[in-house]
Amino acid sequence: MLINKLNKYGENNNIEVKKEVPAEHKKYLKSVVAFANGFGGKIIFGIEEKKDSFEICGLSGDVFKIKDSITNSIFSSIEPHIIPSIDLDTIEDKTILIVNVPSGWDRPYHLKAEGEFDGVYVRVSGTTRKADRNMIKELMFEGSNRYFDKMICPELEISENSIQNLCDTLYHKALENSKSQFEKDAVTPIYETRFIIVGNTYTIKQSYCTY
Repeated sequence: MLINKLNKYGENNNIEVKKEVPAEHKKYLKSVVAFANGFGGKIIFGIEEKKDSFEICGLSGDVFKIKDSITNSIFSSIEPHIIPSIDLDTIEDKTILIVNVPSGWDRPYHLKAEGEFDGVYVRVSGTTRKADRNMIKELMFEGSNRYFDKMICPELEISENSIQNLCDTLYHKALENSKSQFEKDAVTPIYETRFIIVGNTYTIKQSYCTY
């Protein structure tokens, strides 16, 4: 049950609860942005967080108007556009509203009113935080389907010694990360032949190593 899970685990990087829809929509829009910039998430309205527990309080008023207001607010206040899925549910004869925010493909998402850099938010340990410059750069790479650890370093020289050092490092790291003798026995040394050469870059083939 939802309340049992909340009482046990609390809010996290994918779930946030609010007693009611705040008059200042920015208070929840920041979390919508953060969820879209991460792995998606839910904002649940109609649940109150007390000192040591969560309690269903439900929403008052026309919940369908509330639903439309949230949809319009999200669509008009965030760029690139986000189209959430909003569900209504009844628990203990009380109505709650669940805003499901998908993980976005066009990162970084931001609040239009705050700008492309100041309006970027991310989830950190169950809270919504403003993204710093390094986070924003990473989100920009992810939005273009690129990652820093996959970038080519044109100034890096690849030699036989450097390849061998990499092979040795990977092998010993795999042994170090093995949790049992069985896993250690399955680790095999890596040689240059285990790499695929693409232009001036090397990509490792499938290996049984535990990294």
